[in-house]
Amino acid sequence: MSSEQSRITIGKRVPKSSLYPDGWQVVDHIDPEETCVLYLGGGHSLDGEKANGYTKIIKSEILKDEAFTDEDREQVGVYSIVYDFATENRKQKLWTLTQSLFAQHGMILDKAECADVKQHLAANPEMRQPAYIGQLFNEAILPRLTDETQTKLEYQEVARRIRGLNLVAHCHGGYVALKLEELMQNKMRALGYTREERDFIQSQLLVVAHEPSCPLGVSKSQFISFLSVFDESVVQADNLFGRYVQLRREEHKEREKADNEGDLTRMGTYRELKPFPAFFEGKKGNFFLVLRKFFAQDRGYGYYEADGREHLDVYYNAQSKTRTEEGRQQTQFARNILVNGILNSLAQKDGFTPLPPIHELVQRDSLNLGTIDSENFYLAEQNGNIFWNLMKKHLADHRCLMQEGRPKKVELDWHYPHIFSRRREGR
Repeated sequence: MSSEQSRITIGKRVPKSSLYPDGWQVVDHIDPEETCVLYLGGGHSLDGEKANGYTKIIKSEILKDEAFTDEDREQVGVYSIVYDFATENRKQKLWTLTQSLFAQHGMILDKAECADVKQHLAANPEMRQPAYIGQLFNEAILPRLTDETQTKLEYQEVARRIRGLNLVAHCHGGYVALKLEELMQNKMRALGYTREERDFIQSQLLVVAHEPSCPLGVSKSQFISFLSVFDESVVQADNLFGRYVQLRREEHKEREKADNEGDLTRMGTYRELKPFPAFFEGKKGNFFLVLRKFFAQDRGYGYYEADGREHLDVYYNAQSKTRTEEGRQQTQFARNILVNGILNSLAQKDGFTPLPPIHELVQRDSLNLGTIDSENFYLAEQNGNIFWNLMKKHLADHRCLMQEGRPKKVELDWHYPHIFSRRREGR
């Protein structure tokens, strides 16, 4: 597709018919009272077939869950979007859009590069605020914030409407979700909501993000992400955490390679990257991290290269035998969170019910798995703390080497901002 201005097309999953043989109907807006899931696909969602594939996943793997009744399933609309980025160099545009958010949130350590990105944005309105983001906001979010006359509503009513919407994002969809949040905040500010009211309304938006290509730990929504160390396709922040993970991933590859070759001596010189699965709470990113979601296909050198499934798989089959144990746990967490989020959305018809906190969203009492899920989540939290402390120790050890005047052949050109931005840690 090509046009002068970027745009999106929203489609809804509907029963197949002569009018909609693929079961995907183009719509011009989403009803603000409808309980729904809006899937913000990756940058490859360039036609109705790909966009429709996302809706099929939600319909077949989430809404068929035994937690839902047939009546529930009828009430939940499932939508997805097609992008028209209005450029011949889609990859470059997506990369620049992502970098713009990293620069905005202080996640590009190289000052010259950060300045270049900001200068480019200042001269390019489309990159600063893409037209397709504004269109999506107007068609999917704005109707939930106000009425047709742009009148300010009671903030609890707006929170109820927002709670009826659940976003699922993959890759570039994470960027889209954050940009929609920006526009939400701007509109609510213009309508006269206080900061406390804006923050409360925003906190009722659930975003389940798979391998998101965007800054983490900056959203005021309940933005919960799922990442794999061995997904080398997603654009990561150039900060302490991103560099540390990259370093340790390469070291882990060398360890596995030595193990495969039976060289135990060399294997012992490399550290194993663990523990997983790990959860990093709140401003640390609010994300789950695993080493690999899937078992390797072979034991040759290709075993150590990036596996496309680590990035492209967005399915919710937690029992798949091709998944690692940590991959199955992560998938179960994602499934539980989305199912519970939708159930909470359905409850809004009886009056506003706030979105539960994450330690409740991860549990599935309806399947008598609440205790197991709770224990697994607790372990993931503990693993996240261990991983975080190992990263901090690595940094401290490096700083000691530099202070002692040892050779400057170091593992990384370390900087010392907070993992996501200097100002968030109060330094």
